[in-house]
Amino acid sequence: MSAHMRAPLSGNGNPNSVGQVAAQSRPGPRPPRCTLDGAKLMRQEFLDEDLMDYENEPECTLRALKRPRLRRCAFDTSTMVFVGPINRQPRQGDEQDGGLDGYNWKVRFGNDPRLFVLKVFWDQTPMRPPWHYALQRECHNAAVLQLMRAAMSQDDHTSGPILVEPHPWSRAEAIENMLAFSNEARLEEKLNEERGVASPLTKVTWMPRTRQCYGWVKIAGARIFDELPSQWWPSCRTLEKKRRQIYREIDYTALVYEYIEDGENDKDIVDKSLEFFRDAGFSHTGISLACNWKRSVLIDMSDIIYPGGFGWKYWRLAADNIIASV
Repeated sequence: MSAHMRAPLSGNGNPNSVGQVAAQSRPGPRPPRCTLDGAKLMRQEFLDEDLMDYENEPECTLRALKRPRLRRCAFDTSTMVFVGPINRQPRQGDEQDGGLDGYNWKVRFGNDPRLFVLKVFWDQTPMRPPWHYALQRECHNAAVLQLMRAAMSQDDHTSGPILVEPHPWSRAEAIENMLAFSNEARLEEKLNEERGVASPLTKVTWMPRTRQCYGWVKIAGARIFDELPSQWWPSCRTLEKKRRQIYREIDYTALVYEYIEDGENDKDIVDKSLEFFRDAGFSHTGISLACNWKRSVLIDMSDIIYPGGFGWKYWRLAADNIIASV
């Protein structure tokens, strides 16, 4: 793997040593822009009280990527109506819409004709390792992907290129690749280009379609049971030796996702998506089922781990393994 370096950034995110770069190449390891104590990963904040703006992209700053927070859903939850289960005819022995991390229902808001998915998580506080905190993981993933989408929508000529080390092996390299999407890192690379400084890094030119997350909401457990017919209630179950259920007396933090219809997965698109996630710094869980993808779009956002998250490790997953897992 080629060695490379970027000029360090000051605490406020501004380049502080670009003017000192005189060489035509950048040998040696690049200094990390942030460090993380593994013991603190499960205690990282992940919610932002600000309402999500669906008309304007967020600013992909170094600070935002270092401390990703998912914004609150701007929909009026008092108008939310449960439409039904996701899978009306689950495979024999399967629960309709529950998994290791939580339970899903189709919902609508007010007069909006669109279908959405409400995902309610079993765990509202961190579990002890090695169990991951699914609510935290999915909020971090959604927030980071929204920032990356905003970065990809900008013009390279104006903002600068997004340059990464392909297939990062370490968390430090993965963090650097994630931060390469920031406004500050792109400006740094733009200035290097103008000075004629060659880079051994790879330019990111494509991002896969990712499932849109509309933010987080609060919902009372009692409301779930009061508004749903009994056949749609989340049943108690034991998954991987863990008791899973939703309680009436608990207020839950849930996520609102777009609803994606069932459809075939295209191996080439899934492969390209996996490559992007890797190059952007995400790790992948050891197993990803084909049912976690619909129309070649990743549906289960606990399948990936942002580089600052608990459970990150190098894992190269191939689309063949996913498609074959149906």
